[in-house]
Amino acid sequence: MRRRTLAGLGAALLLPRARAEDRPVMRWQVRDMPPHMVYADGKPPVRIEDLGRGTISAFMRQLLPLLPQYRHEFVEATAARAEAMVREGQTLCSMIHLYTPERLAERYFTPAYPVLGQLQAQVVVHRSQLARFAALGRPLSLAALLQRGDLSGAMSAGRSFGAGVDRVIRAQGAGSSNLRTVVVVRHSSVLTMLRARRMDYALDFTGGVEDYLRSVNAPGELVCLPIVEAPPIPLSYASCSRNEEGRRQIEAIDAAIRRLAQGPEREAWTGSAFLGWRPPLEAPERARLKRFFDERARGGPQIE
Repeated sequence: MRRRTLAGLGAALLLPRARAEDRPVMRWQVRDMPPHMVYADGKPPVRIEDLGRGTISAFMRQLLPLLPQYRHEFVEATAARAEAMVREGQTLCSMIHLYTPERLAERYFTPAYPVLGQLQAQVVVHRSQLARFAALGRPLSLAALLQRGDLSGAMSAGRSFGAGVDRVIRAQGAGSSNLRTVVVVRHSSVLTMLRARRMDYALDFTGGVEDYLRSVNAPGELVCLPIVEAPPIPLSYASCSRNEEGRRQIEAIDAAIRRLAQGPEREAWTGSAFLGWRPPLEAPERARLKRFFDERARGGPQIE
């Protein structure tokens, strides 16, 4: 009788694991892109607990437990590879894609949080080469820069720098400007190329450049120049492939963001324990976050 009871108990203990394995999978694109997503110990995450520091990583660490109906898997993929996977019909969700009207053809989007600080594309140059860019003015015109025959630039393949900058790059057409795209695992690889003088400029965001220079102990070696066609990017979004499964998943993510907006996860994310790597939030920024989350908590679904 005791043996039968223990056998039954063993079977019962196995049931939760079986149910967990039966949950549908939600796959998230990840990549090491400081300061927004930073790998812990230099390795891509395997579990939610492995998500490292950075605004996006910290937000996902609060958001994903609010989606217990899914098993979460992490897929390390470059921007170009992620685009190819989506076009192949695979379902892939992301917190690292900027919202652009062109991407609506392949992805559903839902707003996640206001961008902290200013997220604005910049032209990055080596400090020793600043004089060569002076004629382009401050802020400089990216359209004019792309036509300079005496300069060459590079950017990560498949990367977006906001609708304004993307529009200028597309308008030039492939092969008709001095800007080339390179496939890299880490966005910072383009900055390494710039430091080695393999081109004259790169496109990036200020926070990424500052984090990179700290990591290589070269403060001030690269300089960010503002771009006329690059207005600040106000919101960070979650996105999923634009297919039937992706629609179900983005609806679940949208609902989880609204729960986060009114729960303790909201304060955990904005608190110093999770954002200690960046300067403390100033009062206007905290007020902007509060307004956004209050409205998100009260409102209904927001999916494009």
